[in-house]
Amino acid sequence: MAGGKVEGCYGLTEASAGSDAASLKCRAVLKGDKYIVNGTKTFITNGNVAHYCVLAATTDPAAGAKGIITLLVDLKDTPGFHVGKVEEKMGILASGTA
Repeated sequence: MAGGKVEGCYGLTEASAGSDAASLKCRAVLKGDKYIVNGTKTFITNGNVAHYCVLAATTDPAAGAKGIITLLVDLKDTPGFHVGKVEEKMGILASGTA
């Protein structure tokens, strides 16, 4: 990513939480040495072309912001991941939003 060979994105925004990290519903549960993530993100800039995502998720919803972690997710090689619809926008057309 730093060399400009692949795109990345930051997955924070959710339909029910907006960009309020303390209200995230996307859940990450540690199983052995891997996290199992369940949830949906929305309005992710470059989400339609990104290879990697820095994804914000909660491990403990009761802990609010203190329960938030970020994970680096390989979007091209992660089972169960899929990109939703690409949003049609009136401006900022140089980057896709999915």
